[in-house]
Amino acid sequence: MKAEIERELLYFIRKLINDYNIDCIIAVERKGTAVIRALSEMESLEKLEWSWKNVISSDALDRTPDDVLSGRRILVFDDMLHTGDHLWKEVMHYLKKKAIWHTIEDNIVTAAFAVHEQCPKDRLPDRWFYNELDTESYEKLRESIVDMLQRHGSLLLDTEHIEVRAKTKCDLRQFFEAFSACGSIADFRSSDNRLNLTVSIHEGSCDLTAHKFLPPNTLLKDIVKKCRVIQRTKNEFAIIPICYPSVPITFDDNFEFENDVKEIFGKELDHEKGRFYSVGLLASLIVLEEVLTHVLALGPAKVELDLPNVNINSISNIGYTLEHLLAMYPSIDIKKLTEYVLTIANNARIKSMPLRLKKQKASTMQKIDEIKINENAKMLAQVTRKAIDDKEILTKYNFPEQTISYNGMTAEELLHQGKRKLNLSTIEISIALDRLIDEAYFVTHVEPVNYRDGISRLTRTFEPDGEIVSSKIRRYTELYGLPEGVS
Repeated sequence: MKAEIERELLYFIRKLINDYNIDCIIAVERKGTAVIRALSEMESLEKLEWSWKNVISSDALDRTPDDVLSGRRILVFDDMLHTGDHLWKEVMHYLKKKAIWHTIEDNIVTAAFAVHEQCPKDRLPDRWFYNELDTESYEKLRESIVDMLQRHGSLLLDTEHIEVRAKTKCDLRQFFEAFSACGSIADFRSSDNRLNLTVSIHEGSCDLTAHKFLPPNTLLKDIVKKCRVIQRTKNEFAIIPICYPSVPITFDDNFEFENDVKEIFGKELDHEKGRFYSVGLLASLIVLEEVLTHVLALGPAKVELDLPNVNINSISNIGYTLEHLLAMYPSIDIKKLTEYVLTIANNARIKSMPLRLKKQKASTMQKIDEIKINENAKMLAQVTRKAIDDKEILTKYNFPEQTISYNGMTAEELLHQGKRKLNLSTIEISIALDRLIDEAYFVTHVEPVNYRDGISRLTRTFEPDGEIVSSKIRRYTELYGLPEGVS
């Protein structure tokens, strides 16, 4: 039964919390955080009652103040444990280097929902639900968790993005076509049969250059700039803007973030990665304003926005908040951010008024069938895995021409691979990437990249998720070969 995985995960995490009096959860990587969100937002009485103030994504640990952890009983939770690298090499190794380690070491419980049989014995967690799973069982359980996340609309990157909801009262095609004023659009269905729309934002749309939150030498070309629209219920959709400029690691001495940005992000701006995510969140709001302008131009008789609540401590618990962002942005002021989102929505509403009187010219929605999406995703996974493998070989043997130090593939490189090697359009590449991320085949990172202009920037990168996925991609390539024209 589909609900079985929810019940097992909910039972496991609740038992851990109760048995150890846990008051803080460190979720390992995005999938661990997405599991917490799915269990917390289940539309039933049986759900995880847990505050986002007490969840930290492992990706945000280096930006988490010591006093958030000191003296607390901490659960380090990983959904799936294969080699244990993420839990032990990244999370626990980092915690052990902190000055407050002596105050928390006796209060930490490590747990994984499922453990692979190849996990070294000295890396076993304190608690698990499934242990010594062979590869086939491990992969099936992993697929069940991903299916659960899709069923609850919890994409693996949802925990770091703004989300605004819309209720449709018109034909869905008309609603989707409203997004076409901003970019190329194509709809598809998730593996749980939820309707999705991907909007690949045009280079000339959602101009970011005029905005003062961008540090000098920020790269805006060939970056991740899109909007995801995800069906939650029959007539309710989550609008998720995504934008990640490549941000310089070292800032111009004369540059300083404006006061309203400082008030929202606080100490996030003191950290390199915090600045990257903060700039990305602000850039995504420019995308949000643009897409909402054209959606609201349909008029209130056809679409109605459901905006996040400013009062995150509301007793009524009606509606939704942006509190999930606390896991990725531990120093953010959610109230001020929500107020800013409401301002963005109001700006879009005002800008949409003149458009309501005009007949908007809708672009043709590209229809990409499921077979084609899956085929594109497989090909993109193959060429990405091969490119990263080739890079690793060059690095291992110290070839002089190998100067690339980052692990994954940048958006620019993925676009190059997809267009030049696979002959795919931008929207086809974007949807293939969405599919790979949604189904946990690809993970994302933020890595320093040395660009040709001599400036080092933090950039969003992508790569296959661990050895299980990488082995599956390599096996597929051995059996069926690389896509035609790729060597």
